[in-house]
Amino acid sequence: MLGITCALYDEAFELIKISKRQKNNSISYYSGTHKGIPFSLFLTKPGLRKNTNQFMKWLKINHITELLQTGFCGALSNLYRPGDVCQIKHVLSINKITEYNQPSAQYHFTNDDHYIKDDKSHSLLTVNYPVLTIDERDSINDKYTADFIDMEAWHICNLLNDNFPEVKSKIIKIVGDVPGEEPLMRNEIQMRTFFTEHSFKNRVKISLKTGISFFELYYRKRMLQKTLKTAVLNYMETKIRNN
Repeated sequence: MLGITCALYDEAFELIKISKRQKNNSISYYSGTHKGIPFSLFLTKPGLRKNTNQFMKWLKINHITELLQTGFCGALSNLYRPGDVCQIKHVLSINKITEYNQPSAQYHFTNDDHYIKDDKSHSLLTVNYPVLTIDERDSINDKYTADFIDMEAWHICNLLNDNFPEVKSKIIKIVGDVPGEEPLMRNEIQMRTFFTEHSFKNRVKISLKTGISFFELYYRKRMLQKTLKTAVLNYMETKIRNN
């Protein structure tokens, strides 16, 4: 079965809408089917480390043979913009020597306005904490050969390498933010629970707490969620065409 991972509920929001929540052996995940391809979606949580055992159980329960890692990432330069879709070829860690190379996703995104054409090997650096300031990103950019940052990919690749070498992993990420957006991203953390909250009253509280940037963040988040869903479904449809 095709497995899909995202760090957070708000990243996978549009995918969750076309899936059903499942619970098996105390493991929570989502399952669905798109054009005949069954898939299982697991939310790793930022950094994965607190969810490692559940992740490995999910792989076994669902007999995952192929894993698509997706979600939002931060760009380390202003060559990119929020909503860009990128295939990751190389995965590095900020404090580990091992580097993992990923096979091409053989993926074509139909919205050429946002698709980053695969004309170079995009690299993703997994960090241990949210890197928000320009100085931090510049420092990382100078030290590592990477285009983007996240908090999960290297750990997932490492787990697969050590425990599930038969599982094929591919990575497609959506650029969520770029250097220079620190104030906006600090507010973004405040509004993440907006999409899990069903109470109108509590949603109003979240919007007030987020402040004047709420609407800008909301519309960006909705764009990113829809782009991620389109990217994942297009990936599945490419698999169908290639078969």
